[in-house]
Amino acid sequence: MRVSELMREDGLGWDTGRIAQLLLPFERDRVMNLRMSPNRQRDIWYWGRERDGIYTVRSAYNLIAGDVSDMASSEALATKSNIAARIGGECSSYLFCSSFIESSLHLFRDCGVAKWVWEELGIEYGTNGEGGEIRDWVEQVWKEMSATECGVGIEVHTTAGRRRREIGDGRDSDNAEGWKVAGDGYVKINVDARVKEGEGVGTGIVCRDGRGEVAWGLSVVWDESWEAHEAEAMAVLDGLEEAARRGVLKVEVESDSLIVIEALRTQKQGRSIFFHIIDDIVALVSHFQSVRWLHTNRLNNCIAHALAHLVPRVVGRFVWSSVLPSTANAAVLFDRSLIK
Repeated sequence: MRVSELMREDGLGWDTGRIAQLLLPFERDRVMNLRMSPNRQRDIWYWGRERDGIYTVRSAYNLIAGDVSDMASSEALATKSNIAARIGGECSSYLFCSSFIESSLHLFRDCGVAKWVWEELGIEYGTNGEGGEIRDWVEQVWKEMSATECGVGIEVHTTAGRRRREIGDGRDSDNAEGWKVAGDGYVKINVDARVKEGEGVGTGIVCRDGRGEVAWGLSVVWDESWEAHEAEAMAVLDGLEEAARRGVLKVEVESDSLIVIEALRTQKQGRSIFFHIIDDIVALVSHFQSVRWLHTNRLNNCIAHALAHLVPRVVGRFVWSSVLPSTANAAVLFDRSLIK
């Protein structure tokens, strides 16, 4: 049996009658919960180890050689201390903090920037331990946290120093603290996503009117295993779909995912799930008079962040008009204090 045999003839939805006839109840629920693209797109092959879905020798090598944690454990990372040990010469201080020798253990655990990243992610295990060797720390961390949490921490940490320098240099104007209300008849829609192993994916969306007041909020929980950037893109799609249903014509969309905002600004194409979601968003934009894409930081995105974490494990769609759940009140009050 092929997947196409479970779809309607127009290819835009599931054939509920055939699914009920062929599948068991728990299988029906799983299939019906899979979101289908509203656009007719032919099936293609894509390589999951690259964001654009195109196979590369580099990504295949990385798959075979192992992930960053394996490289760190075997001191295979290109830190200044490892390079000095191999080819000789002096081992200079770490680029991010300019205080200590750039070793694998300092890179991921002991540096102040590393501690800040683990704390921002809410992962207390990342800073556990003193002294010892990198392989001991990696083993300890992997016992405590999921692979997803560790991967996110490593990815965020490797970009933290660059992003903080950009903000300090004034090169990241989108990421400044505080936000402006949408003018000229626009509404502002902020989106965020939660990805946690065993709890599916949650998206949080808040729409604010021209005065900065909450117009409506939305949280959607999916029984899926998306990557963080895929979930962030789905949050944009969820938000725009709700806005279209409400007859909104002019929208500013804000997200703290630079990957998503840049993909929407450039309308870059690829073969992965991420780019299929981007294609669906671009197609939906035609329902509006105007859409603006803005990048912001997590602080300015606090309401959407709260809504994304509001309803874990319960698959479904939750909508609020003007008055959000009481558990999001603190985020709403704090958000108002950031209006410029």
